[in-house]
Amino acid sequence: MEKKVAANFSPRSFSKTLFINVCIFVVYVIAGKLGLSFASLNPSTSAIWPPTGIALASILLFGYRVIPAIFLGAFVVNITTAGTIGTSLGIAFGNTLEGTIGTYLVTKFAHGSHAFSTVLDIFKFILLAAVLSTTISANVGFITLLLGNLTSWHQFVPVWTTWWFGDAGGDIIIAPLILIWARSSKIHIYFRDTINALFAFFVLYVITWLVFSGTLPYAYICIPITVWLAFWFGRRGATIASLIVSGIGIFYTIHGFGPFSVDHTLNQSLLLLQIFLCILSVTALTFATLVHAIRKGERALASHEARFKALIEKSFEAVVLIEANSNILYASPSVKRVLGYDPEELIGFTGFNLIAPVDRQFTIKTLAKLALKPGATMNVEYRVIRKDKRMIWVEAIGTNLLFDQEINAVVVNFRDITEEKTLEGIMLQEKTTDEAMLKSIGDGIIATDHTGKITMINKSASDTLGWREKDLIGKLIMNAIPMKDETGKDVPVDERPITKVLSLKRKVVTSRKHYYVKKDGSLFPVRFRVTPIEIEGKIVGIIEVFQDITKEKEIDQMKDDFISMASHELRTPMTAINGLLSMIFDGDYGPINTRLKHPLDNIQVSAKRQIHLINDLLDVSRLQSGKIDITISDFLLQQTLDETVKSLMPIAKQKNLTLTLVGKENTFVHADPQWTKNIINNLIGNALKFTDKGNITVSYTTEHNVARIAVTDTGSGIDPQDVEKLFGKFQQLNGQLAGKPPGSGLGLFLSRELARKMNGDIELAKSTQGMGSTFVLTLPKAQAMRNTTNNDKKKIAFSSHTG
Repeated sequence: MEKKVAANFSPRSFSKTLFINVCIFVVYVIAGKLGLSFASLNPSTSAIWPPTGIALASILLFGYRVIPAIFLGAFVVNITTAGTIGTSLGIAFGNTLEGTIGTYLVTKFAHGSHAFSTVLDIFKFILLAAVLSTTISANVGFITLLLGNLTSWHQFVPVWTTWWFGDAGGDIIIAPLILIWARSSKIHIYFRDTINALFAFFVLYVITWLVFSGTLPYAYICIPITVWLAFWFGRRGATIASLIVSGIGIFYTIHGFGPFSVDHTLNQSLLLLQIFLCILSVTALTFATLVHAIRKGERALASHEARFKALIEKSFEAVVLIEANSNILYASPSVKRVLGYDPEELIGFTGFNLIAPVDRQFTIKTLAKLALKPGATMNVEYRVIRKDKRMIWVEAIGTNLLFDQEINAVVVNFRDITEEKTLEGIMLQEKTTDEAMLKSIGDGIIATDHTGKITMINKSASDTLGWREKDLIGKLIMNAIPMKDETGKDVPVDERPITKVLSLKRKVVTSRKHYYVKKDGSLFPVRFRVTPIEIEGKIVGIIEVFQDITKEKEIDQMKDDFISMASHELRTPMTAINGLLSMIFDGDYGPINTRLKHPLDNIQVSAKRQIHLINDLLDVSRLQSGKIDITISDFLLQQTLDETVKSLMPIAKQKNLTLTLVGKENTFVHADPQWTKNIINNLIGNALKFTDKGNITVSYTTEHNVARIAVTDTGSGIDPQDVEKLFGKFQQLNGQLAGKPPGSGLGLFLSRELARKMNGDIELAKSTQGMGSTFVLTLPKAQAMRNTTNNDKKKIAFSSHTG
């Protein structure tokens, strides 16, 4: 204890503390003088007050030892502005107390300087620091000004409100900037990322300049750009974006420009600006934190999968199968590492000849006992002679499967324990080691034999399912662990992942739409990775790894709710922007200046793209919440295709492409005509987008009770690695994006979901990189649907939008 106290008061520690205090004092004074330069209501009251965020971040990072710098900085700022010694001391006391209490509350309830790691902690930080602790400074400050005759009671509301908003803005905008950059890991700078960042922030600068210079006075258009930066560049990008918007907004607002300067005093304009900046900063930080949490979860999942793969591959150091006559029938590749022999060299070799003479008799007797017990397992340790004549110790686990028709041999798993014998003198059984390792894995692991009987289940799996391990071993997994789909219906046996693995003889990764049933009857969503266990080309069992993804589902729901809310809030101003631009181009506001036409064109293109993205987001939200209108009727497919192809023909001609409709059969389909046209429009639009030369062919045929509409192009094709994410939400295929305008990443997802709502589907029929792709939309024929229902029309309660 004495040594610790002495270290805290050592000259080196004192010098470091003094240096930190001096730096914070200088920064605080500069920021404070800058903030008070915007004061108009009272010389000591400003709606822009960054020192609050500097004080809070400094104490969170360096502790309470920097309080002197905060107090002295606040005193100097006020005494050199308009206050007396008494009022300056009072205000300095309030500012310091505010930062101290804010630090205590954030540290106790919101993880201190790491408060921006989760969304919950962000809102705790806002409530405790930006909302509650800032009232201390506002109260103390106003009372001090009142006692010093620098204000009066009738100014209480405007002075107090201005003071409080200024401090809250400092905590919401400046404190996160300092804390996130101070706590971030090392930054790796890459040329491509630098170019992308410069371009993104340039776009943000241009949009913000247009907004606050008065050219495009719609402040909230800055929010989607900021959210975009938060998505790509994380929390650091979000704080820098907020700072850029704040700087530009303050500059133009104090000069009488921007959306908040109309018919307001300077103080009122700055208050309105401060409210907007706080909303922008919170939105960007929250979105960035959600994205960070999702990506962190994905990395953790990938790490778990990698560890499990390594565990399975190294479960046993070597494996040999021994026939009844003691000849080796099979040797795994790992025997090369243990014994020095190639596996082929041991085939037909008498296994006992490998054992050292001193242990041979003992080992023969042990394995003879094993041979008399079908299905029995024995552990034995003995010495063997390697190919290089070196003697080593091995631990072997022998299993008598002589009467198992699939194997018809004694299975011996063995590993080199020479180092353990030499250094430790402790023998660890292979099976016990494996079980301990499996129990330590957080993911649920189940192993079955080739019939589906459970042969192994780790503790995580049994705990998650609510069963004891011994209650499940030996039972069929289909019976012991029921599986249901999203509607609560039992998943058929032939649709179970284990059935697919055993029939397809390849790994299967399930979707997020499967649910396991616990012992108590409750359900939880799971993600599977089911892998076959093969010996000599025969599947002898499976290994199933599953994770409870309840939390991921909750995060996805939060994300979908946020996207829905943001889309609804953004759609109205974006529609207004597009309408105003159309009026400008129609000449409602007079002739367009030649110099303005090009930027206005760009703005209109961006606005339409933004509206398209918002509409896609709303469609996704409505699709998932069950609020899209799908009116099913019988209609002539050829007419719909002909109208769609004709509407897209100008785009094809502009790119010198041939767009052709093939087929003359009068086919009636049973679907929604408008959504069908939208789906086909999306498929042809994608083909036009990714085809630079050649032709695009739209054809249709009938097969059994369905109509098949194929869209074939001669474009860039799809990388096989991208096929799995082709129909995912927000998925952009890297191989196709070069030089192409960005999309929302929602088109194919929406198209497939809508097609399935109409009892159809969309699939990638074929694709070859550099040669083109073929997408096929299937829809039920009208006659087929009449055979199964008496209703000619069916309506699903959704509410679509146009746009």
